[in-house]
Amino acid sequence: MKPLGLLLLIGSHISVANALVLDIDSLPGWGYNLSDPVPLENRLTTQRQAQGVLATSYGGFVTVLAELGISEVGWRRNDPTVRSGLAGSSPDGIVSAFLPVDFIFVNPLIPTEKWVVSNFSITGDYYGDGSSTTITAYDRDNDEVGSTALNEHVGSASVGTRFSIVANNMHYIRVWGSGTTKYGRVQYVPFPYVQGQLSIQGNSGPVNGTASLLIYKNGLLQETRTATVLSDGRFNCQFFTTDLVTIKVRHLSSLYTARPASASNGPIPLNFVLRNGDVDSSGEVDAADIDAVIAAFGATNPPPTNPDVDGSGEVDAADIDLVISNFGEVDE
Repeated sequence: MKPLGLLLLIGSHISVANALVLDIDSLPGWGYNLSDPVPLENRLTTQRQAQGVLATSYGGFVTVLAELGISEVGWRRNDPTVRSGLAGSSPDGIVSAFLPVDFIFVNPLIPTEKWVVSNFSITGDYYGDGSSTTITAYDRDNDEVGSTALNEHVGSASVGTRFSIVANNMHYIRVWGSGTTKYGRVQYVPFPYVQGQLSIQGNSGPVNGTASLLIYKNGLLQETRTATVLSDGRFNCQFFTTDLVTIKVRHLSSLYTARPASASNGPIPLNFVLRNGDVDSSGEVDAADIDAVIAAFGATNPPPTNPDVDGSGEVDAADIDLVISNFGEVDE
């Protein structure tokens, strides 16, 4: 028997290359009681941040439910791989059928940075009851960019009804079901992003800050982006140009360094070793850069700062020597 009024999210398919599946089957599921508060270990919020996805509902979390039997929750008939589902939560921490589940897309390294996806899909239970599902997408400014509603099939089928939405700049997506609708695994198509690691020649200090990126295709500049760099040089940067591209990166006192890449959907792992000495970011290490270091000579500030090109915390002769060693170098 299907439990009344329970919204589950369990599995799905998108017929798009490089679609990602939100992993929920490895999460601990709760054999729920509709009147008890959801245990802490069965509350999904940030556990899938590494996939660039946060989850929430009116209670501040999404409930992870234990699989209730293949005949109950499988989006594909008799599929033993379907083990967990997701449901909404009420403000008092109770699992709820009639409140939405939100999926929020973020930078996996820095979840306060809002990212977007281009395609989102879930699949209903193979045993449908004809109830309605509405998917609404919002952009970074919380403006609606698309909405779709569809009734699932009635009765038994080999595969559940698929619900999907395609729109520009979808930052968070709200799934709102009615009746006894159950759903499949969440799938989504991310835009390409640089999963980067950078170091700066001769700089032994922290390199946190904001890097500049240029995205070229066929020799033409397509996008200018910035990325927050962590102290150890890791950064992610989402962009929207696809196919064969050239990605140029500059950070602190470095010149631009270029790397070719094939951009489709999802991460592009790239390492950048940046040449140092362009203190004024002119695109060339020249006399003006030496003058800038000399003018700041003796200054002591916590790194990173541009005149302190070696990241030692003091502008000294070593910084002058490092700039001179790259004299005449230019952006790639």
